[in-house]
Amino acid sequence: MTANAKRFAGGFKPVWHNQLLADFPLIFLTEPQAAVVLGVKPSTLERWRYASKGPSYVKIGGGVRYRPNDLSAWADANTVIPLQKRIS
Repeated sequence: MTANAKRFAGGFKPVWHNQLLADFPLIFLTEPQAAVVLGVKPSTLERWRYASKGPSYVKIGGGVRYRPNDLSAWADANTVIPLQKRIS
């Protein structure tokens, strides 16, 4: 963790510049973009949200956004290992 990240975590007001932004990359995907990444329809993501399933999401200004890391973590958590691979 860089000094800027430590100051931010410690409650000090950070000076926003390129290095600090590199420490805290904020990349958000829209619902259609996340659907493409997962290979599903946007309506499937919407249905999963209402059923409290699917990947974590963020509400920003009333819109739904997904972090790429959350999509990867969700996919990893839902990976099924075939029985034959588990045995060997």
